[in-house]
Amino acid sequence: KIYQEIKASKKALDLTLNLSYVYEANRDIELAFNILTEALSAHPQDIEYGCILNNRIGGLLKSSGEGEKAIYYYTKSEENYEQIDNPDISFTLMQLSNDKNRGVVYRNQESYDTAMFYFNRSLAGSIQLNDTSWMARNYNSIGILHFQLKEYERALAAFDKSLTMKRYLNYVDGSVNTLTNMANIY
Repeated sequence: KIYQEIKASKKALDLTLNLSYVYEANRDIELAFNILTEALSAHPQDIEYGCILNNRIGGLLKSSGEGEKAIYYYTKSEENYEQIDNPDISFTLMQLSNDKNRGVVYRNQESYDTAMFYFNRSLAGSIQLNDTSWMARNYNSIGILHFQLKEYERALAAFDKSLTMKRYLNYVDGSVNTLTNMANIY
């Protein structure tokens, strides 16, 4: 409230996001959602605020199993992003996240073509940015989709690309995750 009173909107936004993570960790999804939507409604014309907060709300809803609502907020985040003149890299990475997460929601709903569309769009963006970390995440998600479709060779090829990149990045947890996915196929 103090940050809002002194019009330190960036600090207020950071604190709002942090509070939402604390509430989520305490399994108070409703309070996390409320603080985020309150901040969103306090800045209806701020497209950067909208981009960030809609992305976070989408993530909160996705992790709490409300995929349809999450997609709505990811789409709103993208709409805000498209209005930002010369967005910095953090906003562009947020859009890769929006696409990948929409892909996960659609994959969980067994809307496989739509899921693949979003995974491929996120992958294309990560390739364009030459962001190995996001490429690895996207290949892993694509591998899981192929696995669900029983396209095992395609799944293994995607997992292999993901694993190579994760090992290059020395991302141990991610490597273990991808190796587990590969083991499930075998």
